Amino acid sequence: MVLGGVVPLGVKPKTSSAHKQAVEPQTAPQARRNLLKERGVIAGYLHHVWAEDFTHIWFQGRWYYLATVIDLYSRQVVGWALSAHHDTDLITAALLDALSRHQPPAICHQDQGSEYCSERYDIIALSQGIELSFSEKGSPWENGFQESFYRPFKLEIGAKKLDRFVDLGALSEAIAKHMQYYNTERIHSALRMTPLAFAVSGLPPRNTTKHQKLYGKQHTKKPTVLQQILTGVRDRVSGILGA
Repeated sequence: MVLGGVVPLGVKPKTSSAHKQAVEPQTAPQARRNLLKERGVIAGYLHHVWAEDFTHIWFQGRWYYLATVIDLYSRQVVGWALSAHHDTDLITAALLDALSRHQPPAICHQDQGSEYCSERYDIIALSQGIELSFSEKGSPWENGFQESFYRPFKLEIGAKKLDRFVDLGALSEAIAKHMQYYNTERIHSALRMTPLAFAVSGLPPRNTTKHQKLYGKQHTKKPTVLQQILTGVRDRVSGILGA
């Protein structure tokens, strides 16, 4: 139904000054739990945990919305979508974009915006075997990796001067090129290599201190000898790449 654009009977439209959109049925509030915090989850392998969010950008006299899906282990942007509206269509398009190129993650984490709390989105995720995790209301830091991505993204793409692009197609192409650059060429400050290089490295996750602060699980175990060796190799490779 999503792919075909079919709207169920009985869904009443809600009119706004910007556009008309269907009122999406919502999942029950008690089902919106922060699984990462409850379980002390730290993304330990590729496609273990994806984080989702969207941001707004000003283009040719109006707001557009960019939704992204980030793999928390490798920090790769695995999917994205651009739309004139922030609705369930936007965030499902980003998720489907990610799923078209990657295996489903174990967990998807997002905030409790109405877009992510819709039953339609819940059904799509569950049909792929994905558990949904939600930040607490009013706690944007619980999805801090997405917030950290958007700040440099807007600076690097020149978000204050987007009218240099002739139309939405040209803007979409520029965003696509930047996502490719971010994943494959730009050295990530936390990883000390590109997200793609880290994705294929098999190294232990970086920045576990930040994970622990976000999700409330403190680890006191010392790293194993193997982890220490892998960390040394990673830092050596990072130094070469940085040079």
